[in-house]
Amino acid sequence: MSVLQNQGPQARSLRTLRKWIAEGKLAAGEPLPTEHSLMELLKVSRTTVRAALSQLEAEGLIRSGENRRRSVCEPPGSKPNILANTVGLLSLAVSIPEQIQKRRVSPVWERFIQVGAVEALQQAGKDSLTVQLAGEPQDRIAQFSADRPYGLIVLHDGLKASPAWKAIEGLGQSGVPIVVYGFGANYPNYDTLASDHAAGCAGLTRFLLKRGRKRLLRAWTVENLSLPLPGWLAERDRGFEEAMRESGLPVLPALHVPINLREELSEETFVLRRRLLAGFLLDHVTGPNRVDALLAASDSVYFPLAAACRQLGLKPGEDIDLVGYDNNWRESVYRTWEPTIPLATVNKNNLHLGHELADLLIARAEKRLGPKKQHRLIAPELMIIAS
Repeated sequence: MSVLQNQGPQARSLRTLRKWIAEGKLAAGEPLPTEHSLMELLKVSRTTVRAALSQLEAEGLIRSGENRRRSVCEPPGSKPNILANTVGLLSLAVSIPEQIQKRRVSPVWERFIQVGAVEALQQAGKDSLTVQLAGEPQDRIAQFSADRPYGLIVLHDGLKASPAWKAIEGLGQSGVPIVVYGFGANYPNYDTLASDHAAGCAGLTRFLLKRGRKRLLRAWTVENLSLPLPGWLAERDRGFEEAMRESGLPVLPALHVPINLREELSEETFVLRRRLLAGFLLDHVTGPNRVDALLAASDSVYFPLAAACRQLGLKPGEDIDLVGYDNNWRESVYRTWEPTIPLATVNKNNLHLGHELADLLIARAEKRLGPKKQHRLIAPELMIIAS
């Protein structure tokens, strides 16, 4: 390292040390040479070295650490951005029953999509950061604008109606890669991926038709009858209707029951749901044109639905066929009060969906995709449990 000359000792030492720092010869974060070493390098006294070091510390170029050992500070604006290799996983707060959290046999909840995404990101050498966007989340999204992340995965369709969505759109417009777990029709400006609910419901419908059933009724549980059906349920309608038209049999209108899908470990709640469903079913399972098969919106709904059929004098699997969806019947708390199980269900394989979301995001971030947005549907698996 050359020492600048033709100046007084202290000025010369300051100029030389600043030059060494600027050129990286004294690297940021690394300890400085000892005072004795600097005396020999600069050919000056200890007093001069100490004065120069005090001035550099006042300027913020160096700092004192443990044992009074000095090191070079990071230059302004050069702090590493930890988010540059981090994917933000954006979600609404979810509540998963404890008995399901302990199992990975039948992953069906949004949380398991997240687990799959984290696994795939780890395999690709990427970090992940889960952000639950409840309440007023704009400030958390704004932090992503300050420290640009590798990309974002939107895990919940409900975020489109949240206060955070405008900020998320702003990140996408700034060039941050974004992948949404949802249907392309709802997110034309983003890469999307979802389970193919139409194919899943068509598979269940064909299964029932092969068993000789001819009058199939969809028992869709919806919390608010005044709102349009959620996209996943509308897709199931499409798959059901296509399969029924192929068979030439009549397409019965779906039965919409105002009841939520969330399970509660309460026999009282189960009985109330059984009675509610029995009331809605009564006109459909009696008389000469009664239905001979029911499609439940989920395995959770299957159990009170089957109990309602037995309350009305029909034996599930004999007098009437019932199928579920989601392949979580083993974990359902409602098995406590209903002994039968679905004849068939559909496994969306949410761990795999999470992997696919991460792979799609990485492909977009690495510019391996063309400008056209990807809208992918992942085929689920028909699970025949009993026949």
